[in-house]
Amino acid sequence: MRGHATRGTGSHLPAHDGGWRSGPHREGRRPYTAGRFVLCLAAEGQEFRSRRPGRRGKRPRRALMHAGKARKRASGQSPAQGWIATATFGKGGIRAQDDRSTLTVHALNPERGTDWSVTGRLDLLERALMTAPPENGETIYLTTAGWFGCATPKGNTATGLTWLCLSEEEEESLKKTLGFLVEKLPQSTHVAIGVDRRCGYDDQQELWWFQGGYSDIQAYHVRTHNAVPRTIGDFRVLAFICGAIYGFGGPALDVGRDLIGVDVVLDAGHASLNRQWNPQVPLSRRRWAFHRSIRKIGTQCGAVFSHAHGDDYAYVRNCDNWIVYRNEAPFPGEREGRRIKRR
Repeated sequence: MRGHATRGTGSHLPAHDGGWRSGPHREGRRPYTAGRFVLCLAAEGQEFRSRRPGRRGKRPRRALMHAGKARKRASGQSPAQGWIATATFGKGGIRAQDDRSTLTVHALNPERGTDWSVTGRLDLLERALMTAPPENGETIYLTTAGWFGCATPKGNTATGLTWLCLSEEEEESLKKTLGFLVEKLPQSTHVAIGVDRRCGYDDQQELWWFQGGYSDIQAYHVRTHNAVPRTIGDFRVLAFICGAIYGFGGPALDVGRDLIGVDVVLDAGHASLNRQWNPQVPLSRRRWAFHRSIRKIGTQCGAVFSHAHGDDYAYVRNCDNWIVYRNEAPFPGEREGRRIKRR
């Protein structure tokens, strides 16, 4: 359906056929709070830059309709909840042997069907930082793709996701709020925030990298761009967004070429990453693309993936331990991560 803003994780939205919402702009704003945070939401109808270069128009009617429904549904959800999966690496992506040089990665996995609004996810992020304080050595907090901007209703597959169509004003307020939160953390702390901007097209899905002690964003990564390794302490980290790691919506990872000198790969998935029960999935099969990806990466370095999922661990996709240490089998330890504390 042309211009439809609801789609499965990682899919490409077709270009809109030129029909744009008409009507005057609204200048109203409605403030809202998340814990001690106060943001300002722009009313619907704000202009945004379309996928077509050089054109400027208003949001497609259908995208706004689904975004409005997603925001209304979020207000009726239970408070945001989730889990934390933690991996501690040594150089080269091996399992850490001592405390001399370590990189700790906390994957933050929200529970599907709980509050996905900006306020809800801000509160969940703050509670996650309190549940798992920064470790000795370098620490990374990896959220899911679309932690802000993507609605994750209940389900056990990647279908049914909806995008919230964040406005430019919301994005700017969000940057300031996140900077205020992260600048109070130690400088050895790094936070990778998944933000699906506007209507969530592949080229609008980003990771915003913050560092403790600084209020400004230190780096951006866009799903459709080539991943560039980041140096964090003594480690080199390569980050991807959702299916781009295997070439869906972005340049694919070439394990033999791109992982030279890389210690850890990160992938911020949207929801319910595909896998099978057997950790040693056949690499020749075309199915279970995320599962095959993390297993291939484990032959060269370590990796951590994040994703939103349900709370029924009888389903194989509902697991937190998307972790691999170099030359080990993926999914070590318990499938259920640590629950993020409630207030």
